[in-house]
Amino acid sequence: MRKPVKKPKVLLPPRRLVSADECSALLLPSFADDGRLASALDKYEIPIFIVEPLDSPSWTNEKLIEVLSDQYIRQVIVFGDLSDPELVATCLLSIQSGYDVFAIISHPDLRNPNNLLSWMRLRDYSVKTLSIKLLLAELALVATAPVAAE
Repeated sequence: MRKPVKKPKVLLPPRRLVSADECSALLLPSFADDGRLASALDKYEIPIFIVEPLDSPSWTNEKLIEVLSDQYIRQVIVFGDLSDPELVATCLLSIQSGYDVFAIISHPDLRNPNNLLSWMRLRDYSVKTLSIKLLLAELALVATAPVAAE
């Protein structure tokens, strides 16, 4: 008969949930936002890096690569539109840099074949796609968890 093994007390949220303490946000120009996003992320003190419309592609954008070299984050939230190839490129660069990646998609029209293919690529590379509403719900859930005493 097997002896019971004492398991450590875990106070970290599961890796598949967005944690405000461990993430950074990347806002692509293609993301349609009416201004609610910045105030919602400010509430959780999530740093936002805004990619400018005339910036170079993600893998050559030195400012973006510097953000992705931050050793204190383990999750990246990318905001963009499925029709924007930069969304897929930025998500893949973030995965390649070792992060858990969440994609928040504005206007997810999966009837468009190109959008569907982009979504399938994100899914195949383990990018978690969320709505803004679900993102905020996960942030609120993780924020209610007790903090480990040091």
